[in-house]
Amino acid sequence: MRARGRVALLAAASVIAAAALVLTGCSESGSFSDLDLPAEDTDLPPIPDEAFENADVDTARHVATHHLDELYLMRADGHGVCLLVYTRPGDWVMGCGAGGLTVQASGAEYAVLPDAAAGGGEGERLSENVYYLPPEADPIG
Repeated sequence: MRARGRVALLAAASVIAAAALVLTGCSESGSFSDLDLPAEDTDLPPIPDEAFENADVDTARHVATHHLDELYLMRADGHGVCLLVYTRPGDWVMGCGAGGLTVQASGAEYAVLPDAAAGGGEGERLSENVYYLPPEADPIG
C-alpha cells in the first residue's frame, strides 16, 4: 500500500509541475493592449519583408513616434512580442522577446512591458506598452 501511495504522490507532483510549466509558458509573454488597437494603413514601415523574419507582420501596430523614431509593436513568431524602431530608410532595428524587452536605436532606448507590468517603470510612457528610457532609467522600477 505504501508503494502505491508514493507512486500516486509522485504522479500527482509530476502533473502539478507540468501544469505549472505550461501556465508559466502561457503567461510569460503576457498581454499587450497596444496589439488590440485596430489595424491602420500606417501600421507597416517601408522596410524589406525579410526584416519581419521573426515577427507576425499581420499584427504590427504603429504605437508611437518619439523624436525621429517610429515605433511598431507586433507579435513574435511563436510567443512574445517584437518592437521595431524605424528612423529612415535603411536605419531601423528590431528586437523580440517574451514578456518585456528593450531595444536600443538612434541613441535612445525603448522598453516594452506587458499590461501587468506597464506603468511601473521610470521611463516616459509612449503608449500602453512602450516606454522611452532616459539614461539610467529602470524599465520596471
